[in-house]
Amino acid sequence: MNWAILALLCWLFLGLEAGFRDALQVGALGVAPSFVLILVVFISLWAKPAQALGIALAMGFFMDLLRLVPTSAGENAAIVGPWTLGCLVAAYTVLNFRAMVFRRNPLTMAFLCTLGSTVASVMVVAVLTLRSFYDVVQISSASRELWLNLGCALYTGVVGLVVGPALNSIGPWLGFRKQMQSASAWRGRP
Repeated sequence: MNWAILALLCWLFLGLEAGFRDALQVGALGVAPSFVLILVVFISLWAKPAQALGIALAMGFFMDLLRLVPTSAGENAAIVGPWTLGCLVAAYTVLNFRAMVFRRNPLTMAFLCTLGSTVASVMVVAVLTLRSFYDVVQISSASRELWLNLGCALYTGVVGLVVGPALNSIGPWLGFRKQMQSASAWRGRP
């Protein structure tokens, strides 16, 4: 794996998450795609399992720093843990599905982005709900948060449908040439 290009790509997707996510928000509901989860899904589709899980942990850590959580004191706080675990579970889910899908198909990316985002969101809501019992974290309603995050997961899948082919085109730069060639050869493509 080319770590320099991966670091640049992670920086770019974290920047999209921080700066462009709000611009794509639908209405006042807060439904917006997660660019970081799209990258986590792509890396999980092509990288070695240990590398994919490590990258998912790192990207989840940075997501925890980006996504502030309201507290009972009226302030927002960065809580490390929910998105770190969410991205890890999303990467693990994709790793389990990648043997059953055509990796280069854009619909695969859309499906796995939706699935990974849903799994990550369930983990995030569960961790924040449990933490709200003993900490200053405020969560309005777990069911409301789950529905909101399901909308975000669907939106992430739609954006993954568009971003996936672009990521597939730069896959060889990341060092996935061998995996991408074996996936093409398996389907009978040159």
